[in-house]
Amino acid sequence: MAIPVEIEVRGVLRPDREAKIERAIMHAWQDWLDNPQRAMYSRWPRTRANMVFERIADRLQEEFSGDPSVQFHFEDETIR
Repeated sequence: MAIPVEIEVRGVLRPDREAKIERAIMHAWQDWLDNPQRAMYSRWPRTRANMVFERIADRLQEEFSGDPSVQFHFEDETIR
């Protein structure tokens, strides 16, 4: 596994991108909270986590749709 170098990461995660990530996460949680069927899926915390993760994936793609230097790779049950 690669070890990130802080200065390189900070160069990629500029404040504008950091704001997009934060917005995507906040909107994903709001999607979960606004879901009228949420109570049906509240038995297992892992289910909630998976559903919010799915919403984060969608919201990140929305936020970064205008950024040509950002690419999403969906594999091994995660986003890269």
